[in-house]
Amino acid sequence: MAATENEPGAILILALVFILVIAISVLGLLTFGGTGLKDAAGLQGERGIEFAAEGATTAAVQSVRYSFNAYNSGSAPTYCLPGGTSMTIPEGSVNYQMVVDCSGTLNVAPTPVQYTRIVTFYACQLSQAPCNQGNAVVAATVNFQDLSPSGVNTCYDATDTGTCGIGMVISSWNVKYVNS
Repeated sequence: MAATENEPGAILILALVFILVIAISVLGLLTFGGTGLKDAAGLQGERGIEFAAEGATTAAVQSVRYSFNAYNSGSAPTYCLPGGTSMTIPEGSVNYQMVVDCSGTLNVAPTPVQYTRIVTFYACQLSQAPCNQGNAVVAATVNFQDLSPSGVNTCYDATDTGTCGIGMVISSWNVKYVNS
């Protein structure tokens, strides 16, 4: 009979251990879930910057395609966004100020007769400008064909852009990881 009198206390200890194990498991799961939510928010911000940079680069490519400018200034890249130096890209509830700088080479007599302008685009946030290979979120190299099918180039200046951007090949498009 003495053994049965001690059993109610043992069951109480087992119940407390069981509750403690469940509480620690639930706490671990909540911490894991909270970390996942925090990481998702951070990745969403990084993705927003990358999408904004790609949008600004696409706008700059289209602007340069139909212009006569080869951006062959020789040294530093120059602004190439349409209508100014920066572009506001809304992404969710945030507006990103993006800059796209260009540098290029002009091939007067390309061989084979295919591409006449090779322009590299660098997109970054306005706070990081000027953009270059080192700080670009997006770096793209595009080859623009300015020759008509008959081999005529009338892409000389702002008054005669008849064959500017007849063809275009994106030879590279690199998106860098952004740590926001």
